Amino acid sequence: MKYGVIAVISVLFLLTVGLPQSLAQSAKFKAVTYCEFEPGTFPLHAHSLPKAVVRSVMQAPESRYAVKGEKPADVNPEKLLLGRKIHLSNDGTNEFLIIGSGPLSAADGSWFWIVRQHGAKASILIYDAGNCVELESSQTKGHRDVVFYWASAGTEVVDTFQYDGKTYKLVHDKARSRGPND
Repeated sequence: MKYGVIAVISVLFLLTVGLPQSLAQSAKFKAVTYCEFEPGTFPLHAHSLPKAVVRSVMQAPESRYAVKGEKPADVNPEKLLLGRKIHLSNDGTNEFLIIGSGPLSAADGSWFWIVRQHGAKASILIYDAGNCVELESSQTKGHRDVVFYWASAGTEVVDTFQYDGKTYKLVHDKARSRGPND
């Protein structure tokens, strides 16, 4: 009798807690694209972002190299970074899409960082350059696939990143020539 009650309680627990959590983790995301020049796309200024997120971007090798030799007033994160909160998975982690402006950008595109916040710490998941970032509806190992798009007058590049269980990896880097009608 005692074991039967424990079994019933266990089944009820799994149905009330485990099943909804399992369904939430496999929930589908809708694809969303964020482009560099669309008003309101990056509503958060550096002072509104977690300090650890700003610090991780400003201390990244590409950022330190880009601001080397700049006047201290020109290296103010408030002037250089904008961002928005995003969701790459259903694990409850805070992630942010950050966009840089000169000197933390290129002449023909922007620099983007996707940063995961871990309490008082943060880590960069992806750094890439482009004009737009698409958070795909497709997922790999429970995390959304991420695609960066960049185009110039003569070239178009599409970089696709997928999560490998620990970090994001570049899995496709496709470049093609563009003609006058593209």
